[in-house]
Amino acid sequence: APLPISLVSASSKSGAPNECAERLVDAGAFARAIPLLTRVTASEPEIPLAQLQLGVARVRQRQYALAVAPLAKAVAFQPEQMTAHYELGLALYETGDLRAAASHCEIVAAKMRQFADARSSLGSVYARINRVAYAWTALLAALGRRRRARSAHRSAAEILALPTGSRRAPPP
Repeated sequence: APLPISLVSASSKSGAPNECAERLVDAGAFARAIPLLTRVTASEPEIPLAQLQLGVARVRQRQYALAVAPLAKAVAFQPEQMTAHYELGLALYETGDLRAAASHCEIVAAKMRQFADARSSLGSVYARINRVAYAWTALLAALGRRRRARSAHRSAAEILALPTGSRRAPPP
């Protein structure tokens, strides 16, 4: 499960489109929010919250390639914003840019040690870039945080399904 999004209102020049888009994102109406957020980010690209909301909405709609640019802008504007890093890591992972995804997942896992999904995502990325020992460490940490972390269990199963030469047992 992704980080909860409790976004503060960002004021655009008109105010209304972004506030409406924010409510739509908060309500999970991502398809309806995307056109509004696209207009806001086109007219006022310096609003980090609008970039973040657009990226999140695109990730939720599985438009991963289209999510990368606004999420990268959100990270550039606010490097300490962990939601932006996490969502960018997910989008990069889904588009196949695994090394870049790993760097964002590492940031979130380091800053938010209690967030099991970040460690699970990191483990999944590590497994795909053949850093299997690190993958196990991240996945075991995720399982230690939340025993029912389905994503960590799924990632562990993926490691076990790797070809024998690249699969290694979890650390003791």
